[in-house]
Amino acid sequence: MTTPYTTELRPDTGLYNAKLGIWLFLAAEAMFFGALFSCYVFLRTASDSWPNGAEILPVGVAIVTTVVMLLAGVCSARAWSDLQRSDRGHHARWMWATIAAGFAAIICIAIEYGAEAAEGMSAATNTFYACWYLLTGVHRIHVVVAIGYTLYLGLPGSTLRATDPQRYRNRVECLGLFWQFLGLMWLCIFACFYVA
Repeated sequence: MTTPYTTELRPDTGLYNAKLGIWLFLAAEAMFFGALFSCYVFLRTASDSWPNGAEILPVGVAIVTTVVMLLAGVCSARAWSDLQRSDRGHHARWMWATIAAGFAAIICIAIEYGAEAAEGMSAATNTFYACWYLLTGVHRIHVVVAIGYTLYLGLPGSTLRATDPQRYRNRVECLGLFWQFLGLMWLCIFACFYVA
């Protein structure tokens, strides 16, 4: 017995199961991040004084993080695009570029953490740092999970490409949506802490 709609589109939604699942997952993640950002806004507006993040955080490293997060989303979309156009293995280079961009983002965030720790700043310093460490930490965990799944699709999961190519393309498309969501969330973090 096979599961229906793993590769063909459902008549009621026009989506296959994995894409419907990723959209539901991203909706839940959007609510989760939305709750965190709402708490951040509430704490910031309720505070008598709020530090300017551009003055106390390493903005240059955050700009590099922004670029590599957006690059990860572009590379993952390009991997899916290459799979759609042909069945050759050209998509693999874009998958590895996505992984490299994800690792670069993790390294940039670690550099930021190290710089703040060297100055004696921690989540216990004040509410600004508590919010910054929480949001960047949660985002970092999501990036690690995305890297792990990208590695899975690139290595052991790539056998699915030979046995069920459409299903593999669908998985790569869903992964690309997740990477693009992570890029969008990082833009929100950048706007909250490094610009505003």
